[in-house]
Amino acid sequence: MQRPRIFAIALLAAVVVGTAGGWWWSTRSSSSEQLGTPGADTLPDAGIPVATDVTGKPLPSVDAEDLQGTAVALRSLEGKPLVLNFWYSTCLPCRKEMPEFQQVHDELGDRVRIIGVNPLDNGGRAKDFATQVGATYELLRDPDGQVTSALGIARFPTTVFVGPDGTILATKAGALSADALRKEIQELYPS
Repeated sequence: MQRPRIFAIALLAAVVVGTAGGWWWSTRSSSSEQLGTPGADTLPDAGIPVATDVTGKPLPSVDAEDLQGTAVALRSLEGKPLVLNFWYSTCLPCRKEMPEFQQVHDELGDRVRIIGVNPLDNGGRAKDFATQVGATYELLRDPDGQVTSALGIARFPTTVFVGPDGTILATKAGALSADALRKEIQELYPS
């Protein structure tokens, strides 16, 4: 009589441990497919590739969107020095960096075109976030990930510096301070 009871207890313990272990493993393995930032949207279908060096290449022939959803050809942004800053609303370094970019934008006026590119947020969320951090420079969206993928963006924030002729001059991953942004602009776009 003791043997069946011990067997039943052992079987019950195995089921409990197996179920708990399976749950733990499933939550552990699926976390690599999700953004680590709470509240972030999912990545576009095209995904975000590993960082690719695009220095010396022309701006790709892909479209972004303004916040109202109108297509904007990336190549149409050529003509003056261009700074493309890739960000999203739940990115903490982006929150810290955007007021720094605004400060430089205010200083430079029309001399250098600074544009924030958001691949994750809808237009309303992007606009609300920009208002919260005081960013008034131009904002675009990349809802299908074409721009982000074509420029090889792998982390956020990332800033791409483009010459007036559309040639990509440099890419800097990570948050930039106003001083670091000024220095890059002075080196890449001498007056």
